[in-house]
Amino acid sequence: MKKLEGLEQKYSWLIKANVLFKTENDKTGEGKICEIELSAPGPRIFAKSNTDDFEKSMSKTIDDLKRQLEKRQATFSTH
Repeated sequence: MKKLEGLEQKYSWLIKANVLFKTENDKTGEGKICEIELSAPGPRIFAKSNTDDFEKSMSKTIDDLKRQLEKRQATFSTH
């Protein structure tokens, strides 16, 4: 929650976040999936990670979202 709130603080134009945790049977030891979809002006922003721990998956997913949000922020500032 703290990491998502940090994104909300930095990017005030975010509308809503849908977070989904899933478990899959995976022989490699992974299978803890975190999916996050952000509603914002323009196309929706989505990221998904699959690791052996939900916390790692969430952290990796949020890092991916940060990259996407920075690109979107750059698009807003150029227009």
